[in-house]
Amino acid sequence: MAESLRGKLILASPALRDPNFVRSVVLIAEHTDEGAMGLVLNRPAASTVGEAVPDLSWLAGDEEPVYVGGPVAESAVIVLAEFDRPELAGALVDDDLGFIGADADDPERLGDAIRRARVFAGHAGWGPGQLEDELAEEAWIIEPPTREEIFTADPEELWAAVLRRKGHRYATVVVELDLEKKREARLLWMTPERTAASVGQFAQAMQRGREGVHGGVGLRVGP
Repeated sequence: MAESLRGKLILASPALRDPNFVRSVVLIAEHTDEGAMGLVLNRPAASTVGEAVPDLSWLAGDEEPVYVGGPVAESAVIVLAEFDRPELAGALVDDDLGFIGADADDPERLGDAIRRARVFAGHAGWGPGQLEDELAEEAWIIEPPTREEIFTADPEELWAAVLRRKGHRYATVVVELDLEKKREARLLWMTPERTAASVGQFAQAMQRGREGVHGGVGLRVGP
């Protein structure tokens, strides 16, 4: 392994078609010769923390969504936090960023130790050499994170936002994909029935114009 990606983001490239990771942004929490583990940052679930794990509401808030961290061990709860007292972290990813250990439901012990936290269900995992192989296939784009990206308030836009920040050809990819998405949306909207209706409406409007009817004022259009 040339270099550990621990603490970095990897973003799914447009070529990655695995439905678990399309347009995903993954924070790599561990990366060694034995494999890698990370959390998908931009897959909020429908369930809130208050609904799914109410004992952790004091950490992340009742109304915050639980995030789907990946397809591995989806029923396992993981809490990523930013620490004022990092010595109380169960494991650290960065100087003051890490995971809460078994005392996640103990506000008396951790109440003044944590700045903010996010609750995940499941994680992403790679076996020995697997992530390296995917990187060689250009399935992932590597980028250092900002803390606001890790705890993003707009997960749906995170993938595009990080690529725009990275700039150059990556920002161009976002623009091209957005244009393609808009074209696809227009094609979906223009069903045969809607196309026929639009043509009919246009013909009727032209006929009204020829008859000089426009907002109640007589106009002549054409011969």
